Amino acid sequence: MTFADSVGTLLIVILALGLAALPGRGRAPDDGQDHRYATLDGLRGLLAVFVMLSHASAWHKAAQHRGWGADGRVFMHFGQGSVALFFMITAFLFVGRVVDSGKAHPIDWPRLYVSRVLRLTPLYWLAMCAMFGVLAFVTWQHIDGAGDGIVQREWSDILPAAGIWLGFCMLGEPAIDAYLNTPLIVAGVVWSMPFEWTFYLLLPIVALLLRKPLPTWALGLGLAGLLWVGLWQGQPAAIVATPFLGGLVAVAAARSARVRAWACSTAGACVAIASLAALVTLCDAPFGVAPLLLQTIAFCVIASGNDLFGLLTSRAARTLGALSYGVYLFHGIVLYLTFMVIVGMPRATTFAPWLHWCVVAVALTVLLGLAHVAHRRVELPAMRAVGPLMARLRARRERRRQDAAG
Repeated sequence: MTFADSVGTLLIVILALGLAALPGRGRAPDDGQDHRYATLDGLRGLLAVFVMLSHASAWHKAAQHRGWGADGRVFMHFGQGSVALFFMITAFLFVGRVVDSGKAHPIDWPRLYVSRVLRLTPLYWLAMCAMFGVLAFVTWQHIDGAGDGIVQREWSDILPAAGIWLGFCMLGEPAIDAYLNTPLIVAGVVWSMPFEWTFYLLLPIVALLLRKPLPTWALGLGLAGLLWVGLWQGQPAAIVATPFLGGLVAVAAARSARVRAWACSTAGACVAIASLAALVTLCDAPFGVAPLLLQTIAFCVIASGNDLFGLLTSRAARTLGALSYGVYLFHGIVLYLTFMVIVGMPRATTFAPWLHWCVVAVALTVLLGLAHVAHRRVELPAMRAVGPLMARLRARRERRRQDAAG
């Protein structure tokens, strides 16, 4: 990372926090998350910004004709390493629910899965529709070779490929209409979605191992998840999935009074920061034994309640947390439009680093505005619909039981 990149990165993070702290951008009302762990809200927001920074560096690297990818170790950790911590957050929150459940307070499995579908699907589909729209435009304008293929693609080829994207890319990320850079439109961030959904499918198996109450249909879902894992990507996928184990360790750590007392101290904050610094400076990749150990140490401290000197529980960081899913899904589209369509790669090639980061700052401003609108108009209504939908489904099931009985 050059000096210009370091300054640009720091200013982008400060800008993100400053925009999130603007009046009217306060923490959204109840969004269905477990806010006992407020530090994780702030962490989630910063991680989403780091992922954007990683892909912003990739566009600068591409403009210099060095290929598209994170420009250096730090930006690589900003991208893949942040996703690894996202996986830890998921495992910590949902395995924690299983651990805390019991006969008196069992997990409401139907509600859990309905809430996951309504939490993840509407905004994801909106992002996919935006991607399809961008793809149609660049094909029409023949940008980046889109629409210039020798073979004319039929709708019978295009629609199934689009369907795979709508299905959270569980079956891959196929090129649509022969545009090989289709994943580039969303910066390839959807690669993490199959891991998230596979974890949710396997959650009943975790409950079974912990001897928690489990309906038969949920057990069947868990077994289907095991079958899917057996048919999936093999060893590479297993390595990428290891951060979920870090989340499991944090579940135990956060429930120990002694660990929490130490983790919430100044020493705990220093250890967490030192672990993340060592991760970035010493590890060549975010996946592996050493990275997992360093990530787990830092995450256990944060999950136990340490706010890293107030940063993670600040209103700005928690607001970014509320917008993090939109930032994660839409930042690739905003960056693609910025550098491929609006600026154009020939012009971006001439950008000095400081000018590149100025353009990224403008893109970030637009992105946060879009994420805010999407959160208010799409995410929150969908999450608030969980309760009414479950009430209707249960009322319908009760009527069927009464009809069958009488």
